[in-house]
Amino acid sequence: MGTTLNFVWEIADTSLDPALEAELLAAAKQETALRLFRDGRISGGLAARLLGLTRLEFLDLLRRHGAPFVAYTDEELERDLRDLSRSARPGSGS
Repeated sequence: MGTTLNFVWEIADTSLDPALEAELLAAAKQETALRLFRDGRISGGLAARLLGLTRLEFLDLLRRHGAPFVAYTDEELERDLRDLSRSARPGSGS
């Protein structure tokens, strides 16, 4: 059995169209899941499940929002390029 989270957003003196209400709720869920994923607090798989998406659909959502699926630092890139350069040299054993 899963956990149910309830979100209350009280809007004073305003009556919302049910379609707009559903859109607001969906947008709040999406932005929350994206933020938690970008901050490294949840995995891509969990973010997809929270949104009711497949992993491929979540990857497409990230693409549409300009968010990378993998956080790859400049230092990691430099290290990997150094390692690749070493392994490509003659006599490196590869």
